[in-house]
Amino acid sequence: MVHDGYRIVFMDECHFYQHGTRIRSWYPPEDRDPVVLQEPGRKGISVFGAVSMDSGRLLTSLTDRYNALTFLEFLSLAHRTFPDSIFVLDNALYHHAGAITDYVNLTGIRLFFLQPYSPDLNHIER
Repeated sequence: MVHDGYRIVFMDECHFYQHGTRIRSWYPPEDRDPVVLQEPGRKGISVFGAVSMDSGRLLTSLTDRYNALTFLEFLSLAHRTFPDSIFVLDNALYHHAGAITDYVNLTGIRLFFLQPYSPDLNHIER
């Protein structure tokens, strides 16, 4: 999708977690209450993502945490990958950080913030 010569690119973040689960298994009848050891805590990964509406191209980047600096790195990568774009995103607090605002003003990147609590309007949510 192109609007006034600009590509529309939707952006968001996502956590993928690996949880321990109960399973059925065989154990010897003399073991009345078997114990299955699991890795402590939750393992997971955090991902920034951007998808172009005109081509369907998906850009992702793994991160340890979400904050203004990690988002700035991803925004810069997205801007190089999808030049002349309008980036549509939610209102996460770090999206409005001073470093982001300064970078946007310096580069001329166009950001469009969705209304709060409207994930149905962000196509990357699907």
